Amino acid sequence: MTTIFSTNQVGGTGSILIAAGDYIYLPGILVQGTTDDGIRVNVVDGTKLNIQASSTIVGDDDGVVLDGDVNFQLTSTGSIFAEDDGIFFSSAPAVDKAFVTIDGSILANDGVVDTASASIMSLTVNGTIHGTDNGVILASGSSVTVNSGGTIVGGSNDNGQDTIGEAAAVFLSAKGDTSVFYAGTIRAEFNPDTGRFIAIVNGTNSFSGIGANLDASAESLVTNSGLISGDVLLGAGDDTLNNSGMIIGDVNMGNNDDVVLGGANGVIQGELGLGTGEDQVNYGGKIANDTVAIRGFDGNDDVNIGTTGSVISTSTAIQLEASNNQVTVAGDVYGQQYGVGFFSGSFSNKVSVEGVLASDQNAAAFSGGGNEIRISNSGSVEGGGYQSFFD
Repeated sequence: MTTIFSTNQVGGTGSILIAAGDYIYLPGILVQGTTDDGIRVNVVDGTKLNIQASSTIVGDDDGVVLDGDVNFQLTSTGSIFAEDDGIFFSSAPAVDKAFVTIDGSILANDGVVDTASASIMSLTVNGTIHGTDNGVILASGSSVTVNSGGTIVGGSNDNGQDTIGEAAAVFLSAKGDTSVFYAGTIRAEFNPDTGRFIAIVNGTNSFSGIGANLDASAESLVTNSGLISGDVLLGAGDDTLNNSGMIIGDVNMGNNDDVVLGGANGVIQGELGLGTGEDQVNYGGKIANDTVAIRGFDGNDDVNIGTTGSVISTSTAIQLEASNNQVTVAGDVYGQQYGVGFFSGSFSNKVSVEGVLASDQNAAAFSGGGNEIRISNSGSVEGGGYQSFFD
C-alpha cells in the first residue's frame, strides 16, 4: 500500500502518526509538531515500512521518531528542524536492519540518535547533519557512512544538557561494537566545558589529557578517507583506525590492543596516542605535531613507519614509555629534539632504521640502558649533537 501526504500536516502531539503502510511519501509539504514530535513511526513487528520525505519537518521535541523495521530517506530537498533530536531511533528492528539515508539537512540539538539496546541501524549521510550538542549518537551494532559531499557537525554542548565530555560530532555509545566510514567531512565545534574540539568519542571520558582512561569497552572500527576536524578519542576496546584521509586533531586509541593503519595519503595533524595495551602501528602516511607525534604508554608497542611514511615533530617524533617496544623506520622520522625516545629505566626496546632517523638539536635516538638500535645499509641516522645516546 502506498500513502501520499499532499497537504501540510500541523498538529500538537505528533502531527503524523504512522503505524502501517508499505510506502509513505511526503512531497514538498510542511510537517510540524507544535508541542511534540513532527512524525512518529511505530512499525508492527515483522513488517517493513519505507518512508521518503522531501518535505520540511519541524518538531517541538523530536523531528522524526522511528521504531522497528523502517527505511527512511530524507531527500536532497528535505529538511528537519528539532528542539531535541532530529531523528530518534527508539528500538531495535525485529527482522531486518533499519536504514536511514540523509540527502538533505538536519539541524537539531542531537542530529541523529540511536540509543536502543542491541540496535542495528545503518546511517548513510550524503547531505548535512548539524547537532548543536552531538551530530550523531550510535548504539551497538550500528554503523554510519559519510560519503563524499556528506558532512556531520557537532560537539559544542551548546545547550549544556550533557555532562562534561559527552558532546562530539560522532558519539559512539559504550553499548556495543560500532563501525564508522568517512569519505566526507566530520567537523567538531568548540566545547567550552572541555576546551577541545571533539570529532569522535567512544563512551564518556574523564578528559585528563591525552592518554586518559576512556571507559568504553566496545570495539570500534573507524575508516577515514575524507576529513575529520577535531580530536578522535576511542575507548577501551580493541579499536582499529584506518586513515587514508586527513585528521586535524589528536588521536587517542584508548586502552587495550589497538591497530592504526594508514596509506601514503593518510595525514594526522596532531598527536597519535596509543594508550595502554599492545598496540600496532603500520603507517605509510604523515604524522606531524608541534609536540610529541606518536606516544605509547605501557610498552609492548610495535610501530612501523613505512617507506612512504613520515613522522615530524618540533619535540620528540616517537616517544615510547616502559619496555619491550619495537620501532621500524623505513620512511622518514624527524624530531627537532629527538627522533625516537624511550624513558629512562626502560629496557628491551629495539629501533631498526632502514630509512632516515634524524634530529637537529640532540640525538636521533635517546634511551635508557638495555636497548638497541640497528641501522641497515640503506638506513641513515643523523643527530645534531650525536647520532644516538643510550646510557
